[in-house]
Amino acid sequence: ISVARQESAGLAFQAAIRAAAEEPVNRAWPSTQNRNVKACAGFFATDADMRSADGELVHGRPAIEKVYATAFAGRLKNAKITFQPSVTTRYLGATLALIDGAYDFTGVMGTDGKDLPPSKFLVTATEVNRNGTWQVLTMRTWPANAIPGPAPAAGRKTP
Repeated sequence: ISVARQESAGLAFQAAIRAAAEEPVNRAWPSTQNRNVKACAGFFATDADMRSADGELVHGRPAIEKVYATAFAGRLKNAKITFQPSVTTRYLGATLALIDGAYDFTGVMGTDGKDLPPSKFLVTATEVNRNGTWQVLTMRTWPANAIPGPAPAAGRKTP
């Protein structure tokens, strides 16, 4: 087999793995828009854990489902969640990947019942491939601009 053919096959394999690993992220968007609690929790592994946008750390798919149910019935009832297309994937092996992305919130209700200003969150997920299916094993979210002020200039290292 030629080197070019091997490289082409390798790139095709990597593209297929990337698409499969990002599939849970792609499934999440319509699930959040439709407030489909089962579907949102369903892309997590049964032994997953998640830190929600409110900071709560929950363990296991049933607890994650409960967080989504509570959020969609309450503070996120009228929210619009827009996932950013700039997802990056880093593979740590054939069955483990890190996914980094971002999403915007509008229409989120504060604890006082009033709408909060639009906000942006960053998300990092660890995904595992079990029995041919990619699932979220861990997910962490945090405000995009946790330190007030302008974002660092491109190329500038932050402490």
